[in-house]
Amino acid sequence: MQSYKYKISVIMPVYNSDLYLSEAIESVINQTIGKESIQLIIVNDGSTDNSAEIIKKYQQAHPKTLTYIEKENGGVSSARNEALKHIQGKYVAFLDPDDTVSLNTYKDAFDFFEQCYDKTSVVSFPIYFFGATEGAHPLNSKFEGEKRVADLLSEGLFQLHITASLIKSETAQKMSFKHELVASEDAEALLRILIDKPSLGLVSTACYNYRKRTGSLINTASQKKEWYFDHISHYFEEIMDYATAKYGKIPAFIQNALMYDISWKLGVQKKPACLTDNERDEFINRLYALISRLDDKAILDSTVLSNVEKSFLVAKKHADAFKKTDTDIAMENTAVRASLYPYQLSFFELCGDKIKISCRVITPEYHKADGGLIYVNGVKISSSQPTYETKKSFLGKELLIYNMLDFELDRGLVEGEISISPYLVIDGTEIKSENIIFERFFPIEKKYNSSFYVKSDILLTHKSGTPVIKKCTKREIKKHRRAFERELWKSNGFAERKAVIARVLARLYKKLNKRPLWLISDRLSKADDNAEALFSYLNKINFKGAKYYYTIRRGEDFSRLKRQGRVLDRASLKYKVLFLASDIIISSQAEDFVINPFDYYWQPYKDILADKSFVFLQHGVIKDDLSAWLNKYNKNIEGFVTSARAEYDSILEQKAYHYTEKELWLTGLPRFDALTDKRERIITVMPTWRRYLVNNIDIETGMWKQSDSLKSSSLVAFYNSLLTDNRLIEALNKHDYKILLAPHPNMRAICDFIDTSERVSIANDCPYKELYKKSSLIITDYSSAVFDFAYLGKPIIYAQPDKDEFFSGAHTYDKGYFDYERDGFGRVTYTVEQTVSAVVEAIENGCTPDTHYLDRINKFFAYRDNKCCERVLGKILELGAKNDNSK
Repeated sequence: MQSYKYKISVIMPVYNSDLYLSEAIESVINQTIGKESIQLIIVNDGSTDNSAEIIKKYQQAHPKTLTYIEKENGGVSSARNEALKHIQGKYVAFLDPDDTVSLNTYKDAFDFFEQCYDKTSVVSFPIYFFGATEGAHPLNSKFEGEKRVADLLSEGLFQLHITASLIKSETAQKMSFKHELVASEDAEALLRILIDKPSLGLVSTACYNYRKRTGSLINTASQKKEWYFDHISHYFEEIMDYATAKYGKIPAFIQNALMYDISWKLGVQKKPACLTDNERDEFINRLYALISRLDDKAILDSTVLSNVEKSFLVAKKHADAFKKTDTDIAMENTAVRASLYPYQLSFFELCGDKIKISCRVITPEYHKADGGLIYVNGVKISSSQPTYETKKSFLGKELLIYNMLDFELDRGLVEGEISISPYLVIDGTEIKSENIIFERFFPIEKKYNSSFYVKSDILLTHKSGTPVIKKCTKREIKKHRRAFERELWKSNGFAERKAVIARVLARLYKKLNKRPLWLISDRLSKADDNAEALFSYLNKINFKGAKYYYTIRRGEDFSRLKRQGRVLDRASLKYKVLFLASDIIISSQAEDFVINPFDYYWQPYKDILADKSFVFLQHGVIKDDLSAWLNKYNKNIEGFVTSARAEYDSILEQKAYHYTEKELWLTGLPRFDALTDKRERIITVMPTWRRYLVNNIDIETGMWKQSDSLKSSSLVAFYNSLLTDNRLIEALNKHDYKILLAPHPNMRAICDFIDTSERVSIANDCPYKELYKKSSLIITDYSSAVFDFAYLGKPIIYAQPDKDEFFSGAHTYDKGYFDYERDGFGRVTYTVEQTVSAVVEAIENGCTPDTHYLDRINKFFAYRDNKCCERVLGKILELGAKNDNSK
C-alpha cells in the first residue's frame, strides 16, 4: 500500500488576497489533526499586493507544513493544476484564501474517510456563510443525521463545491481543472469524479466557512461572454455527454446538480454588454435545449427556482403539448399548479375607513391573470384591475409577469376575527393560493407564530400563514406583544434574544421621550450631502418640532458634526435602539442599510419597521430610469424629493416606480441652498462609477471595491489620453488653469492609474460644494452630481467615450427621460479629440456658458431660490402629522 508523507494536502490558490489570507492560513495550521499531518500548498498566481510577503512569513515559521509556489497569473484553474503536481497527502482538500475551515474539519473528515475508504472517492462537509451574510448554505440539508456514505444513484444527492470536500489523493492526481471556465470549474471537475464513482461521504460535524461578500460573484462573472457559451460547451454539455456515455442516460443526481447551476443562469435579467442580441438568442436557445434533456422532476425539484419559474420551464419543454388555457400544467407524473404561483402580500395600510392590502402575484407570460380576489369569511372582494409589469426577464427576454393587485376592505367588516384567503383569477377560473408570501414591508413574519402588527385599533396576525384581522383593545395588544417576545426568547436564537432586548429598550425610550424622533444620514462614514445640509438648516433655525440626530460612523465627519448638534454613531447599539424608536428616517442614500440596520436579522422587527417613514433626500437629480432599484416594493419611500418637473413627471409616469403625487415632493435638494459661486481657474473632471468596473461592496465603508479590469479599461485609457494631451496642457498653461480629478467615491481607485502633472492633480476628499464653488468648468460623463453645478449656471462638458457600454445593461440602471444631446447643459463629446476641443474653446471663452444652455438650466429646475430646505422640512412635518393621525 502506498505511503504518504502527510494525511492531508490542502491546496490554496492565491491572487491578491492579502486582506484575509492570514485568517485562512491560520485556520489550516491550527487544525486539531495537527499541523504535522497537513501539507499546505499555496500557489501565488501572480499577486501584485502583499500576498507574497504574508505567505513567506508563514513559510519561514512553518517550513515543514507550507509548500510555496510562485507562477505568472493564469487563473484559479491553472493554480490548482500546478498545486496538484506537488501533493504528498493521502487526501486532498481545497481552500480559497478568503475562506476558513473550522478547527476540527480535517480531523473529522479524515477519520471518517479512513472508515469508508473503499466505498467512496469523496467525503464532503457542510458550508456556512459568514461576512455580509451568515447562515447555512441551501445545499446543507443532505448532511442531516449521522455520518454516512450516500448512494447518489438511488438518492439523487449531489456535491458541487470542491472546497467543502476531501478527495482521495490517487483520484485527485488524475484531476484537471478547465481553464476555459470563469466559474464552476470546481463543480465540473468534481462531478466527473462522482460520475465515475457515484457515492459521497457526508460528515456533518466538519465545516467550511464561506466568506460572503455584499456584491455577487455571479454579477461579476455574468459580464463575461465565457460565462455563457463556455459553460454550455465545457461544463453542461460535456458533463451530460460524459454521464450518458457511462450510464446510457443522465443519472438523476447529475440532472439535479446541473439544474442547480443552470438556475443561476436564469437569474440574469438584463442582457449584458458582452453579448450581442444574436448571441443572447443563441445562448437562450442552447440553454433551453439543455433543459429539454432533463427530466421534469429535475426542474420541479430545484431549490433555486420559484414555482412559477418551474412552471415556465416545464411548459417551455413541452411547448407542443401545452395549452395556454390550462390552469394546471399536467405532465407525466408531475403537475405544476397555478395555485403555487407566489402570491406576495406587500403592504398593509389603514386609509381612513378602509383597510388596504397590496399584493403582487407572479405568473408566467402565458398565464396572465384576469384579476384577483380575496374571500373574507366567505365574502368575495375583488381587486382593482391588475396592472401588469414585466419584472423578471431572462437576458432581456420576458419570462415572468408581476400582477399588481390592490384590495380595499371596509373597516366595518372587521367584527370579531376575519381571515383573508387570496385567489388568483386566470381565464375566468378562481384559483386559491397555496403559496402566500409575506414580503419585506408586509408587517408580520410567517416564521413566527405570534408575529403581529397593530395600527390604531386593528390587529394583524396570521394562522398557519393565512392573514387574520381583528379589532383589539390596548390590553389585547399587550397580550400579543408578550406572546411574540416570549416566542422570540424561547427560540434560543441569538438574534431573536437580542431583538427582545432591543424592542423593550425602544419602547422604554418612546415612553420617556414624547417628541417625534428623526434620524438623518448620508453615507455610512461620509457626510457632505443633502442630509448634512438639512441637519445644518435644522440647527440654524433651532428647530424644536422633533428630536433629531445625524447618524454616521465615528471619524472626521462625526467629530465635525458633533460640534453642530446631536450625532449618533451608526455602529453603536444605541443607534439600533433609537432606529426602532424613531418615527422618520431621512437620508440622501437608499441602500438597504439605511432602512434596515439589522442586516439579515430583521424579521423580528417587521412590525416596527413597517411604521418607519422613509424620506429619500436624494444623492442627485434622477435622470435615468432607476425604477428597478427605487420602486415602492423595494424601498417603500414615503417622501421622494425631486428638483425638476421633468424628473418628477418621469417618476410619476413610469409605472414601475409605483409612486403617486402623495409620495413625490417637488422641493429641490437641500444642498442646493448652500451652493455659492466663487470660481477660480479650476476645471474639475468628475467621471461617475461603472458597475462593470467594481467587484463588491466593502461592508465596513459601504463603498464598492475596484475590479481587476479597471486598470486596463477604456475609461482609464480615455482619461490618461485626455489629461496628457499636449493641446490641452498648452491651453492650461497659457490661461493659468488647473485640472482637479474628482471621480465618484466608488471609483476613487481610478486615480491610481491616471497620470497627473503640474497642471493636473487629485481632489483628495474635497467636499462637493467646494468643488462647485471654485470650479469654472466641469467635465463629467453621466454623473447626476453636476446638476448642482448647472444650478449655479456654470458650464459643463459631457465626455462619453463608452456611452454604448454604459447603457448596455452592464451598469446598474437604464437610460431615462434625460437625453444629453437634447437636454444637457453643455456639449456632449465622444472622443479625446472632441473633448480637448470643447475644453480649449471653453477656456478661451473664459468658461462662460452659452445662452442656449443657460436657457435649458432655467427651464429645468423648479426652484432656484435657496429655499429647498424650508420646503423639505414643510413636507416632513406634513408626513409626521399624517402619521400621527393614523395611529
